[in-house]
Amino acid sequence: MNDPLERISLVADTVCAWELRTGRYSPWTWGPALFGAAALDAAAAGPNHDRHVAWATGWVDHHLARGTVTDTSDRVTPGLVAAGLHARGAASRHREVCERIAAYVRDEPRMDAEMTNHLGGSMIGRLYPKSVWVDSLMMFGVFAARWGRASGDAELLRIAASQPAAYASVLQHPSGLWHHSWWRRGRRPVPEGVFWGRGNGWVVAALPLIMEELMAAGGFDQEVETIAHILRRTSDAIAPLQRHDGWFATLLDEPERAEASVTSLVAAGWLHGVALGVLDPSYREPALQALRAVDATIQWRVGPDGMRQWSLPGISGPTIPVPGVGRQAYQVVPMGRDHSHGLAAQMWAALRAG
Repeated sequence: MNDPLERISLVADTVCAWELRTGRYSPWTWGPALFGAAALDAAAAGPNHDRHVAWATGWVDHHLARGTVTDTSDRVTPGLVAAGLHARGAASRHREVCERIAAYVRDEPRMDAEMTNHLGGSMIGRLYPKSVWVDSLMMFGVFAARWGRASGDAELLRIAASQPAAYASVLQHPSGLWHHSWWRRGRRPVPEGVFWGRGNGWVVAALPLIMEELMAAGGFDQEVETIAHILRRTSDAIAPLQRHDGWFATLLDEPERAEASVTSLVAAGWLHGVALGVLDPSYREPALQALRAVDATIQWRVGPDGMRQWSLPGISGPTIPVPGVGRQAYQVVPMGRDHSHGLAAQMWAALRAG
């Protein structure tokens, strides 16, 4: 079995099979949503992904039966799954989900320019200082682009087109690397001078996804060129920080702690950027090296039900920007296996390599 897409799909299949069997579905939030979006992208690209489609349908329907809330950027991301399902069958319930989430994207109050408070009106959003996070380029911007084009919503497309430059204006360091968050109070990045790998991976992977939709929609040539410039500047800053074995690290400038999700996200974004013609073809080989590095760690293990299954280790868990702590806040986040965001990143990278 030499195909990275086949291998990561088998890992994903294990997750899907367990949740379908038990009915214990993952939460309605960003990680499982990215997993579902990537799985549906794989299903659209080729056969043998029926279980992924069944899981995505079951996941959405499970949460619809219990009621869903969109009150943060992280809860915009499930719209990617509903949009992917709508594209496959145009079910009215999936369109309704997308339209409810699109209303949040259009109407949520802005702090500066097109930037929303990442944590919105959620409970934690009322406690945590108002802030924008680099995560929102993926969690908020990609849905606006995908559903904007699919539904012909010019306002959503305009919002998607504006996101990268707005976020770069407050989060991109002069070096080209990106901070994790920016606080409205004090108007400063938090933590300053700390370059979280997965956050930079969100940028590299999200920008081509947004550009692809804008290019297909037409009429956004200037915005696409601006986004392409941001992607090139970011990639030029990240490239020297790739380890000799293909990996990137939890903190990009501290290479000792290799981490799978950032490595896969950068691979996905570089491969996609080359395919779109906005990145130099020289990025393809280091992207493939990153893809192969993560792929080589997929292994058999004994699962919680005693069955042998494929598994992807080395994925750091959810991470929040912590003021006054800096680098240590990222280094102490535990590594785990089969986190949904890591599987999504590797699936997208494998898809782009094909």
